[in-house]
Amino acid sequence: MNFDGTNDKNITNDSLNNIYPGWIDSSTIIYGQSKKGNPTKTFQINIDGTNKRQILNIDFFYARLSPDKTKYAFANNDKAVIEVISNTGKNLFQIAVPK
Repeated sequence: MNFDGTNDKNITNDSLNNIYPGWIDSSTIIYGQSKKGNPTKTFQINIDGTNKRQILNIDFFYARLSPDKTKYAFANNDKAVIEVISNTGKNLFQIAVPK
């Protein structure tokens, strides 16, 4: 999309709710994909719409990749906490607890 909002492009090309996008690097986006009644899944995709792949299967909000690209931090929707998980989907732990 141009800065003025023209030339927009749907890069996910599906009918699901694609939410909470964030940049991984200058050519890759991380985002959530949800369908009513199902947990949100985490995907990444190149900005040209290629190489779409699911990276996490947890109910989350606002997943972000660490600068060294080894971990994801996200808000866990079920527990209302911030959690971190390795980029392999292992070693899940909480870093913030609600009051």
